Amino acid sequence: EIMMYLRHEAGHAFNYAYELYRTEVWRDIFGPFRRAYREDYRFVPFSRKFVRHIAGWYAQKHPDEDFAETFAVWLTPGSRWREKYATWPAMAKLDYVDRVANELADAAPKRRL
Repeated sequence: EIMMYLRHEAGHAFNYAYELYRTEVWRDIFGPFRRAYREDYRFVPFSRKFVRHIAGWYAQKHPDEDFAETFAVWLTPGSRWREKYATWPAMAKLDYVDRVANELADAAPKRRL
């Protein structure tokens, strides 16, 4: 379980280090980063627009959490995310993470955390 949280937090670090949240494409896929962050959020159980990683449909809480959860699923060894999410709208988010992570594999971060 600790690895789930570490992968999630790695998603936040990756997002901030490369300032992905500032790009139009990130906002188009995940939503506005500056949206109000609420502790009490209304989730849609079993929505296929979001990956399922941390309990409580945490990806639905905020676009930043959506990215971190998507990154965590992508990063999890043996998760078979391509098969599991193949027909879900959330697959576009996973494809984005996969594409960006590969594009930035050798790039220095914009920000040091």
